[in-house]
Amino acid sequence: MKRRKMIRRTTFWCALLLSAWGWFGGVFLTLSAVFAFAAVATISASAGLLLILAACAAVAVGVRMNSGPIAATAEMALATYATLIGVLRAMRGQTVVTWAPAKSR
Repeated sequence: MKRRKMIRRTTFWCALLLSAWGWFGGVFLTLSAVFAFAAVATISASAGLLLILAACAAVAVGVRMNSGPIAATAEMALATYATLIGVLRAMRGQTVVTWAPAKSR
């Protein structure tokens, strides 16, 4: 019985953390980019500048591509940030209608 309770608790926390990653993934993605830049910039300022330029180039290329792994990665990042924007708007009380009910009712 105690083992079952522990499994339920573990399942709850895993589900909570996974949903937090989904809803607030844009925050985690931004923080990981900032910390990666900080780590590289402490080693070398020019390497930090090159990292920023490479990130800007990757964003520019990813947005313009229509297929392939780079386009898929860019699409996932855009979807993550779009989800974050939607969650932040919902937290402020703004609602958005994403579908309309059928008119045949």
